[in-house]
Amino acid sequence: MKPQNESAHDYDAQSRQHEWHGPEVLFGLAFEFVNTGETLLDMGIGTGLSALPFSKAGLSIVGIDASTEMLDVCRLKNAAWELKKHDIRQTPLPCPDGAFDHVVACGVFHLIEKLDPLVAEASRLLRDKGTFVFTFEKHRVGADDGIPVRAGEVSKRIDEETGGEIFRHSEGYIKRLLAQNGFGVLKSLEFVASVHPETGRKVHFKGVAARKGGTSGAGA
Repeated sequence: MKPQNESAHDYDAQSRQHEWHGPEVLFGLAFEFVNTGETLLDMGIGTGLSALPFSKAGLSIVGIDASTEMLDVCRLKNAAWELKKHDIRQTPLPCPDGAFDHVVACGVFHLIEKLDPLVAEASRLLRDKGTFVFTFEKHRVGADDGIPVRAGEVSKRIDEETGGEIFRHSEGYIKRLLAQNGFGVLKSLEFVASVHPETGRKVHFKGVAARKGGTSGAGA
């Protein structure tokens, strides 16, 4: 997941140190639904870690990120054919309706409290039957951080390293947003998103692949 306080040039190394495998998980969830030559929007592309597997599979990538430094690193990797500097929290995003076959949001939703506008944007930007693949920080019953989450609600914690706010979205909230915006869940997978290198504390995320206009085949 995207740390909030390190430089863009340190981001990839930090991701490896924290055992962040979100990009691989999302590509695995999406792989059977993508084809060479299709288009993909990466919301919060950062340094391009999540875009690279799709680029190597022959997709045309457009990436959006608020950080000039992150985009500069991404550009060096040739991970996308077009990069746009824009804060994804400011909607609408600078792309036309129905422009993409796929939309990816990897390691960004836990930094945003209200996801309603972004899920609606994913629906607007996707063609019919397009796929929306994303991660969110998952509430786990019995987690030891003492943060209660009830169905349909959002909670927050303070990251012990950065001091920034981290938002945990309940599965009920995610399911409701997907249904309201015409998405059916195709596949989902819970995974360990990061492991603190000193304390060993594990953070659990969930990856979801959903289809616009599709029928749910698995729970979010």
